[in-house]
Amino acid sequence: MRKIYFVRAMLLMLLFSVLPVGCKEIPKENDTVKETEEKTIEIPPEQQVEKELISALVYYLQDYYTFYDRGDSSMSIKMDKIKNGTQLLRVDYRGSGNYFVCAYFDGNPKEEKRSYSHAESYIWVKFENANEICETYQGLPILEAFQLNPASSVWDATNRSDSLPRVEHFNLYQPSFSNGRNTNDAVVFDRTILYLNSPDQTTVYHSVSEHDYVLKTIPYVRLDGQDYITKWIYSIHTDGTRTGMDDLASFGKYKDAVIKVMDTERYSVTMESGTVYYGIIKLEDFVRCILG
Repeated sequence: MRKIYFVRAMLLMLLFSVLPVGCKEIPKENDTVKETEEKTIEIPPEQQVEKELISALVYYLQDYYTFYDRGDSSMSIKMDKIKNGTQLLRVDYRGSGNYFVCAYFDGNPKEEKRSYSHAESYIWVKFENANEICETYQGLPILEAFQLNPASSVWDATNRSDSLPRVEHFNLYQPSFSNGRNTNDAVVFDRTILYLNSPDQTTVYHSVSEHDYVLKTIPYVRLDGQDYITKWIYSIHTDGTRTGMDDLASFGKYKDAVIKVMDTERYSVTMESGTVYYGIIKLEDFVRCILG
């Protein structure tokens, strides 16, 4: 008799192991969903995530709550890097072609989000559309979701490189679920970023996290069809007080060349707290200040 029960149990296990992989509706309260720890989850090829992207997302999550001295991020350091061969990429995003990557993990979400210590063992699943994102994947609950925004165009502003990388920006995405499916739309991402990149990278996944923004980007604005580098000069607050004036020392040895081509009268931004005044430099003039 025990042998018959054993055979039946083995047949049931085999049956469940070949069930199709994908979204499932959220189980009712009385249902039990706890057989995922021993089951190998196979992700269909069209939903698999590139290893390089997983590495970038894992690094982002593990770095998310980490505070440390990020080193010198002055403009002169960035300009030196460009002079020595780092690409200055002008990357355009026009809000189309995005897709989503979600992390599923069988653990306590509140505990895990404090450290993301198990990020490398998450199940990473790709979805082409926002409404395909599911709250559970093969019984595992969703922990994080990212929206990926492929660049619509990439150009090296120094005109030194014919080999340009594929660039994709990612940001944390907040889904909202009804009957196990996401009901939120994609977030419109329509902007241009000036991004410092090592020329040996063929694919770049980046975010606008504090780390990436401070160390790997250069402030930028487009006015009347022209690209400009921006530099904060001073601020006038609503109470009339003034903060600044920046002496442009962060440009280091490039300071004199920059002053000659910087317009300090044209560009300002007004907010609730007051008005911020910037110096602007045409992108091509900025490159000439570096390369001569």
